[in-house]
Amino acid sequence: MKTESGDLWEQVNNEKKKDKRVRLVSIAAWSITGLAIGFYGVIIVHRFIIHQQLVQSGMMPAGQEWAAFIPLVAVIGVVALFVATLATVGMFLRLRTTSLEELKVRLGALEQLVVEHIDAK
Repeated sequence: MKTESGDLWEQVNNEKKKDKRVRLVSIAAWSITGLAIGFYGVIIVHRFIIHQQLVQSGMMPAGQEWAAFIPLVAVIGVVALFVATLATVGMFLRLRTTSLEELKVRLGALEQLVVEHIDAK
């Protein structure tokens, strides 16, 4: 029983390490994504300013400068759709077999603690 319990705890710890690695990769990926969208946003704002100057000089019709934001809105919309889809799929499909194994180990340990407590009396 002790060996089986030790193996289960080892599996639980391995799964926790995997979760931590996935979390670190996720943080890195989101940081890079945020920087890329921020950089793209700076480019779009610069483009808007140029278009605004063209509108003020009369070389472009009024209101056309706002069209410069369409690519940024499209990119943010696609990223938001992608994140929403992945979050929904991840929420419904995430397997937590480790949690079940951890519960079994904890219940076994609790049972043994109760038995030891009863035997001590």
